[in-house]
Amino acid sequence: MAKFSRAGSAATNLYAAVLGETPNGAPASGGVFRSINSAATWTESDTGIPAADRDQLITLAIDPVTPTTLYAGTRGAGRIYKTSDGGASWTASAQGIPTRARITGIYVSAQDPMTVFAASDRGLYRSSDAGASWTLAGFLGRPVLGLAQSTASASLILVAVDDGVGLYRAQ
Repeated sequence: MAKFSRAGSAATNLYAAVLGETPNGAPASGGVFRSINSAATWTESDTGIPAADRDQLITLAIDPVTPTTLYAGTRGAGRIYKTSDGGASWTASAQGIPTRARITGIYVSAQDPMTVFAASDRGLYRSSDAGASWTLAGFLGRPVLGLAQSTASASLILVAVDDGVGLYRAQ
């Protein structure tokens, strides 16, 4: 499974987080891959992410203001990695997120790129320092499946939670 993201207004720079297993569960090589020629060719772009975590990458987000800044989240390792140089080097960026959390989505605010949200199977986490540290923003112990922020109001967040209710509005 791969999650694709596009950097910038042109579709020339593309990124994919590739989970290190095939649809039938057999192991495969995972990681972050980058194309600079509209997907004609791909190169691995995940230096700094340990091999075990490269195979667990499940989600990817690009800073809409600075497209060379990306975040990649792991499945079941509770880690988020960040790059500020378009994927040439990555560092761990998940202080405050539970160790075994599954990161299901990452959202970088277009109004304030220092604000980043991470959806996980253990709740919703927020960073106000571009991923250096994280705090629980809500839904402790509940699986957060996805989130979106209003482009009109930075304080309006929609959160999809797997708890029988489904969609929450937070301000």
